[in-house]
Amino acid sequence: MSVKDEVEKIKGTGSSNVEAIAQEFNGVAGDLLKKALSDIKSGNIQIRDTTDLEKVYRIYKDVNGLTDGMQGTEGEGALPELNAGQEHVIEQRVKVNTQTETTANGDVKQTKTIKLSDLADLSSEDVSAMMHEHEKKANNENAKELL
Repeated sequence: MSVKDEVEKIKGTGSSNVEAIAQEFNGVAGDLLKKALSDIKSGNIQIRDTTDLEKVYRIYKDVNGLTDGMQGTEGEGALPELNAGQEHVIEQRVKVNTQTETTANGDVKQTKTIKLSDLADLSSEDVSAMMHEHEKKANNENAKELL
């Protein structure tokens, strides 16, 4: 059965389906990681330097949802930027301040910020609605990629 068939089988709305997809993906990723580790031990895959080792370790951490608390605010430890749909979901619930500045070469740069206190003041209903809207947008984006 193809991955698309598997996704179609468990696809739907609601967080239980998202969790089922995540568990299925994590299971497949875990199986691939076990095979890769077996191949590394047998010598079929060689770890030639620390970069190779770091790649395997990063995959291990991602599959298991682990963090080492050492990530900074730039590079690999940085959170990914929000896409337009994700920004829209947040902007519907929280006041967003936009700061505009001109760089040395004349480009205009806009930076959006929110106050953490505004997020902390959201009711549990607001947070649930925001998460539900985010899940719907993510599901729609994922469905577009499958087609």
